[in-house]
Amino acid sequence: MKNIEIETHAFCNRTCPFCPNAQVNRSDKSQIMPEEVFRKIVNELSIFGYKNTVKLHRYNEPLALGLIFDRIRYLRKRLPQANIGFHSNGDYVTKENLRQLEETGLTFMKISLYIDFKGNREEQVMRARKHCEDYLAKRELEGHRIEDKGYLINYIVPMDKMHVSLYIADIALQWVDRGGTIGGYSNRTRVSPCEGPFNGMFIDWTGDVLPCCNLRGDIESHKPYILGNVKDLSLQKIFYSEVANKLRAKLIGFNKKDGVCSACQYGIFYNTLLTRALLNNKLKKICYM
Repeated sequence: MKNIEIETHAFCNRTCPFCPNAQVNRSDKSQIMPEEVFRKIVNELSIFGYKNTVKLHRYNEPLALGLIFDRIRYLRKRLPQANIGFHSNGDYVTKENLRQLEETGLTFMKISLYIDFKGNREEQVMRARKHCEDYLAKRELEGHRIEDKGYLINYIVPMDKMHVSLYIADIALQWVDRGGTIGGYSNRTRVSPCEGPFNGMFIDWTGDVLPCCNLRGDIESHKPYILGNVKDLSLQKIFYSEVANKLRAKLIGFNKKDGVCSACQYGIFYNTLLTRALLNNKLKKICYM
């Protein structure tokens, strides 16, 4: 397993139109993953010597609650070799808490800013550059611009031991329909396979585990895709469950996908000999689990 997302709490201070939070109220700061549930997840990962990526976000703003620092510390203590980070909307970022995050053991942070995306791409890039530079100046942060496909603009904020990027995504290339919840991004049929359920686990603050970063347990149409809850089952039992394997089998071929996956354009694969060979290899692994 390459990637685990853990939503430490539900609160987000924004309701962006391209996010399902515009439809589901996320203003309650008391909706927190219980400490014992968080530690159960981390302790199970520790048993396996997990060394891959742990992301402490889903559809929340991680920095909105101070508990994030203690949870990073616990993660780093139990998973000393893991790659730990999160995405942020940047509203709570300061020079001081960046240093504090670095000291607690965070290894990466991605700050995603947004602009008015009207106009052509050149106009968007100019607007994005000014917005990022104003953001950096206000927080007295240094930023080095880098070229990166998929982004209107991307900066690296130098830190000693933590990788921090500040960016504005290219809306035309990156945003998807979030399991059918966002209109305007559902005008194409998906025939590509999807590797999300093979490589990751996505855990809501409630403990519900979803097979994809675009799905969440508090949306009615997504509830049938909940694979289990970490309060009741181990991570291993959920990941290798019959329901999870059946979902993977449906997503592995080049055919029309159904349900919440039917129009998703996230992580598209193209139909080539190499791709088919890799998919066949993964299909064999499913059959012999």
